[in-house]
Amino acid sequence: MPTSPASAPDPIHRADRMALRGTAGIALAATVVALVVAVASALIPLLTDDGLSIELLLEAGASIGSSTEGVPGIRSISPESAVVTLDTAVLSSGALVLLLLERAVIGIIVAVVSAAIGYTLMRIARGEAFHRSLFAVTTTVGAVLSIGMMLAVGLGGIGRMMTAFELNELVGGQLFVPGFTADPTVVFVGIAVVGLAYVFRIGERLQHDTKGLV
Repeated sequence: MPTSPASAPDPIHRADRMALRGTAGIALAATVVALVVAVASALIPLLTDDGLSIELLLEAGASIGSSTEGVPGIRSISPESAVVTLDTAVLSSGALVLLLLERAVIGIIVAVVSAAIGYTLMRIARGEAFHRSLFAVTTTVGAVLSIGMMLAVGLGGIGRMMTAFELNELVGGQLFVPGFTADPTVVFVGIAVVGLAYVFRIGERLQHDTKGLV
């Protein structure tokens, strides 16, 4: 039988609501931090003398010490992970822009995901776990994860290939492999999140159809 809205029990316990709001606040704060980090990671190499650290692929059997010793612009190379720290002036403007854009795009992806988590938790804390806006939010997050990460991988990959060619010319040999590796896990997670969005849509429809019923 129908029940009046005033007599409907609160679906969220007070302690749970406080915990959800606290977690949402942390997620929203993380959004701001991620945006600041995205901007800083793209600008600091341009505005300071800290250099730029990137991970490249090494040719099998390449001798790092003898090949890079005394080469201007290359500050250090880690033999274990092939992380190269170099002066930004060594790179062409195209390679530098692509590498910095990769950092910025990844930071923006983190910010979008954090903001979506915070918004979703705030809706759940208000007892609106299947609010109609969550479908759009979840779909957006899934698209950002999938498309955004593919964009970041593409930008960084091309930037690393260009960097490898340029550094090989600088050292006068084939030390770095003009290629890159990519992990598709985040892309698949994004696709799964888009599928999750339809769970929110179905839940919203069921909630609307059963509203006021016991």
